[in-house]
Amino acid sequence: MPRRAALRFVISTFLLSSAWQPATAGIVDPLMWKNAQPFDGATQGPAFQTRLNSDILAERLRSRADLGGIEARATELLQLNPADGMARVLLAILRAVQSDVEAARALLEPDAVGDARLPEVELLIARALIAREEGTLERALMAARRAVALDGSHPYAHNVLATVVYRRDGPAAALTHMERAAELAPDGATYWANFGATLAEAGFLDRAQSALTRAVEINPVACDVLLGLGRLDMLRVQPVDAAQSFSKCLAVQPDNADAARGLAVALIEARDFENTRAVLDRYAGLIPDAAMLRVEAALRAGNADAAQAGILKMEEGTSRYLARGRLALMQSDAEAALSAFERIAETPAGRLGVAAATLALGGDAPEGLVEEGAEQALFAAYGHLANGAPEQALAALNMASYAVPGFAIDGLSEADLATIAPETARAMAGPLFLRLSLTGGAAPQLRQIAEANPNDVLAAFFAAESAARVGAPSIDLLDSAARIAPDFVVVQVMRGNHFFAQREARDAFEAYGAAAKIRKDPDVLVRLGLLGETLGEDAAAEAAYRAFLSVQPDSYIALNQLAWFLAVRADDLSEAKDLAQKALAFQPGNAAILDTLGWIALREGDVELALERLEAAALAADGGAPEIELNLVEALIVAGQMDRARAQLAPIVMRVKDTPLQQRADALTSRVTP
Repeated sequence: MPRRAALRFVISTFLLSSAWQPATAGIVDPLMWKNAQPFDGATQGPAFQTRLNSDILAERLRSRADLGGIEARATELLQLNPADGMARVLLAILRAVQSDVEAARALLEPDAVGDARLPEVELLIARALIAREEGTLERALMAARRAVALDGSHPYAHNVLATVVYRRDGPAAALTHMERAAELAPDGATYWANFGATLAEAGFLDRAQSALTRAVEINPVACDVLLGLGRLDMLRVQPVDAAQSFSKCLAVQPDNADAARGLAVALIEARDFENTRAVLDRYAGLIPDAAMLRVEAALRAGNADAAQAGILKMEEGTSRYLARGRLALMQSDAEAALSAFERIAETPAGRLGVAAATLALGGDAPEGLVEEGAEQALFAAYGHLANGAPEQALAALNMASYAVPGFAIDGLSEADLATIAPETARAMAGPLFLRLSLTGGAAPQLRQIAEANPNDVLAAFFAAESAARVGAPSIDLLDSAARIAPDFVVVQVMRGNHFFAQREARDAFEAYGAAAKIRKDPDVLVRLGLLGETLGEDAAAEAAYRAFLSVQPDSYIALNQLAWFLAVRADDLSEAKDLAQKALAFQPGNAAILDTLGWIALREGDVELALERLEAAALAADGGAPEIELNLVEALIVAGQMDRARAQLAPIVMRVKDTPLQQRADALTSRVTP
């Protein structure tokens, strides 16, 4: 896996993780009481009825982690029957989950309990939660483990144990308990949401997606589910999707602090600064570090005045000095930046800021920087360039691969670096730090340096990458870099990406082809194959797909892509079937693979099998792949099932109007028209 940019990770993860820390360190607690439906008989007088209703509350907590209605109902039940131990303990659990430890303790004091009999498992759960909120994790662990030992089938006990383990040992250690809670309560959306959030924290994003999908199926509007989805989307670098989930939660719970802050962070990551300001204005009272987020948004937007005003309102600390240093570099004031970064030099971001400011002021990069991470190696490389040592710079650049997305040294030579002037290398230090810290102002500063130094391939690349990231023109810079170093693979990949996005197929095909000659990158090869098919370059397309498969022989994507090509373009059904069946073994139930196998069966004349495969593919695609549904219509026509074919086709026709699929839909319409 490519090394993730350390500085960018430090800043973005700080923004993200802070949104999850206050309650359960990344795990969502079940706080859904505002959406709960009232249940009948809650206020009836007989002690039996009140106890029955408290048992209903307890079962709701157990089976679905649903604390809905407890605040009002348990209080009511206690007033009707002060000896109702279950209601008392459930109310204590709610108070603990709300971090109101004093109220939770008061409910369990001997004088308050009196003669009431407290249910042992729920009492242990309450004590575990109280201890967890007080930070006495060993005591919390003992209570939670005791609850699980007394009732191993109690999913909420496992859930609470998991939250304690998470706080003490991290997400990976909590997975077993989270999974057990979900297994014991398959209809508990909260359990699946917590399990999914924990999987995401541990880095198992695909499994997290499955768990959260299950939570959505059970309760698509529960805030814990929506927060889990938002968290996963942030980890997948899909901030727009995350913002939607956080917004949905706020629509249900307008005072949910995690959702409010999560929305602000997601909007910042999506560079939607106007809506970021609106969210921070609206939810300022819910977000404890709103001042820091305002500064972050201003810095990323390149708004120096707003950043300066916001910094004055920030509390003293690491975030404030980091912001000051970034602002100073935005204003090309390396001395002020150095002064700020030196205050936090013990942190990775501060140490890197010191290196950048020192280089800009004519000093040298610190010794040993190259071994500390990708970004650190990048600044070490520029330190060598500033001292006229291209050979050492190239070695350091090799360690700096993926310091920014896609960067690698394939095709870059020592000679390409020898033309870089020392003063240019120093000038790059400040803007590069701005780019790595996602601060505004990097793109124009880098472009200015690149244009002033037309033979500096690195300046051209970093200027183009920074410009493309903020939506500014970049192709002229990329063409300049390609002229300087035509074998520099990342430049050709970026050129291909640009032309691909602009739908300039031939230019994209040539750029990706140049890149593929230097490095067999799966993403490049699959796009090269698709473009080859589009342009009628079938030999090149097949070669690209086979190269993709040689790089990733166990990739179901590579297997299926080649299988489809062979079945449709090369008329080689035998190899196509073998490849598709192998792909299906790696990814059972995948819609695209089932579609390929269905199409092959149709070509072979096995209409019954074709229908079976294509119907399964359409079901798996769940409306997201009209091309698969059109293949099913084709099979229905061949099978003579014209009524079904018409019914299947009718809703598709409007969906594919004015798309490349419209021509085929129209042709099929003419075939099913009586």
